Amino acid sequence: MRINGTQAGRPRAAIPQAEAAGITTGWPAIADVEGVPRRFEGRVEALLPQADPSSRTQAARVVLDNGDGLLAAGQLARVGLEARARAAHWLVPTDAVIGSGERAHVIVRHGDSHFAPVVVHTGESRGGRTEILHGLEGGEQVVASGQFLLDSEASLSGALERLGNHGSHR
Repeated sequence: MRINGTQAGRPRAAIPQAEAAGITTGWPAIADVEGVPRRFEGRVEALLPQADPSSRTQAARVVLDNGDGLLAAGQLARVGLEARARAAHWLVPTDAVIGSGERAHVIVRHGDSHFAPVVVHTGESRGGRTEILHGLEGGEQVVASGQFLLDSEASLSGALERLGNHGSHR
């Protein structure tokens, strides 16, 4: 933490790369400093343009209110970035998403014996689940694993095309 004057503390926070994508200037932050009896509130001043490849984190500079002068140079702070509400999206098992070059597909069950590929736009993947931003309406039955044993992307394209000719299209 570097203190410039006594009104604000500016710790540098290390944010996991997977979390840094949505962080922007002004993002709400909180900090706890060992030995200081209160929580500090602040905001992200800047998301710095370099990532640390060894820790897979990106640095952010945070401004904390230090109006009471409790922060001092050299203190360590545990900084948390407050979660913001995100739009709700469907989640599917990551294994259900078939990437084929520029597009991603999931296989959807139609009736008892018909399956069809559906082009989807994916979002974040975490904990074995992937967000589907577009392409599913909800309520579809998605093949979760063991879709195909394919040797190459050419095989994947052909298999998706053949499957699409036997099932319904979206």
